[in-house]
This record gives sequence, structure tokens and C-alpha cells, in this order.
Amino acid sequence: MPIQAQNPISVLFFFPVINLYLTLMNSELTNNKLSISTLRLFLNNEKSQFKKGEDFLCTLAGTLSDLDDYSFERGITGFGWLVSYLHYHHYIGIDSNKILEDIDDQIYRYTLHIIASSKDETETLLEIFSYALIRHLDRNPHDVHYQKYIHHECITLIVNIFTYYLKTSLSKKNLSLKEFHNCCKILLKLSFCLEYIKKTEWNLAFKKYLINITSFIRQNYDQNSYPYEQLLILLLAAKQRKEDLAETKILELIFSCTSYSGHFILDILKNRSLNTEGLKDHELIFLLTNYNIPFFQNN
Repeated sequence: MPIQAQNPISVLFFFPVINLYLTLMNSELTNNKLSISTLRLFLNNEKSQFKKGEDFLCTLAGTLSDLDDYSFERGITGFGWLVSYLHYHHYIGIDSNKILEDIDDQIYRYTLHIIASSKDETETLLEIFSYALIRHLDRNPHDVHYQKYIHHECITLIVNIFTYYLKTSLSKKNLSLKEFHNCCKILLKLSFCLEYIKKTEWNLAFKKYLINITSFIRQNYDQNSYPYEQLLILLLAAKQRKEDLAETKILELIFSCTSYSGHFILDILKNRSLNTEGLKDHELIFLLTNYNIPFFQNN
């Protein structure tokens, strides 16, 4: 019996039933080009292009197979985030719980597996965190308690790991650049989360480690070696949480950098580049998953 669908996006309802593990296989999707193209079609807010965007989403879903690629760039985490993001901002009319039910389960189990392994999987956890947060925020008429529970549980578990990571890393005398970069990204992700989930202990931890990392920079770097990009990430985190004192101190460090140059984060903070077309693909994804820009909130 043929499937009758009034809207192309409704075809997506049937893919989680077919596939327990989902990943992008088409060569055009290996660098997420089609996903980004789909996202941009909706963000441009030209409703005449929404049908094309829905067709792209169906193409994405139609190229999913049963391999276990959980990456944000090429796998199910990024695909799930895209569907949930578009639904949360009312670009598509679907039941995202039904579409993402199996993805929710698989990512939750994968998160528990990562935590149990005790390996440094900070990059992966940052990606999962982006997925779990948008799924936590996303609402449907008949939400399932279990699905909402696992999203919040994922967020809580990962925040606990992140705060421990910050504590142990910033207590070291010799911190690798990778560890330092991870600390900055964690603080930015926490600042973004706190825009939506108000938890006193998380907010206190954010404030504490933002101060600690700023002091760490002053003590361990000089003007010839300030980590410029990392300072901009911290500036974004401080700005997002309206931590004015920290923002001022970080700005002082940025403008004293001998290697100071322009950067898209500075452009965003100066309100010079708030249109999606002015951002590169990685810049767009970075901002949508880390910073609450009113321009992008097309509810």
C-alpha cells in the first residue's frame, strides 16, 4: 500500500522505523554541504524556498543507512540537530519526537558508552550536548516523558563531566593548547545552555571557571603569545551571560595582543555581520549551537 503524504517532510516519519543507526552516505553529504544548504534555505526566511528545503530534508533522510556514524558533521547527531532546530523555530510542521525517536535512544546510549569509557571525548560530548539541548527545548503537542528525560539526563551528565574537566585542567601548571581550547569551548557551551536552563550551581561553576581561566591566561601567556581565538570564544561566553567585568578584562587582553586581527566573532559582537549569507558554513553552525543571537530566533 503506497504511503500518502500531504507534505514531503512527512516522509521522514518512516525512516526511524527502518533504521536504528543512521548516517549520511551520499558523497555530496560527507562534508554536510546539502545539510548546510537546507539550513540556509530556511534561515533566509523566503517561504517560496521552503518547499525546496523540505525536499532537501527528504533527500538527506533518503541517503541514511545503518552505519554508526554519530558525528555532527556527517552523521546522525548533525542530522537530528537540523530536524529539531527547524522544528523548534517553526520552519517545518512535523512531530519531531516521532522522527527522532530512535536517534534519541541511540545517542543517549552512545553518551553513556562514552562516559563509561573514561576517555577524553570532549569534542564528541560538545556535539552531543548541542543535540541534547535543542531536543530538550523542542516541543510537540504530545511530548513523551521518556524522551524529554533522556535529553535532560544527557545534558546533566555532560555538564558534570565538563565541570570536572574545567576543574582538573585549570589546576594544572602545564596545560596543553588542546586542553585550553576545550576549556574555552566548554565555557561557551555552558553560557549558551544557561540561557535556557537556569540552574544556580551551573551558573556558579561558569562564573568561577571564567574567572579562573582569565587569570590562567594572565599568568601563563604574554602579549606575544596570547591565544587570540580562544580569547574571542571566552569573550562570546562572557557577553552572552552579561558578565561585564569578565568581558572588560578579556577585551583588554584581546586588544593588547600583538597578533590582533579581525575575526567573525568580533563582527558579530559589533553587529556588523548578523546575516546568514555573510557567514561561512562553520561560522554559522558555530553560532547557532553556541550563541543566542536574536536575529536567528525566527519564532
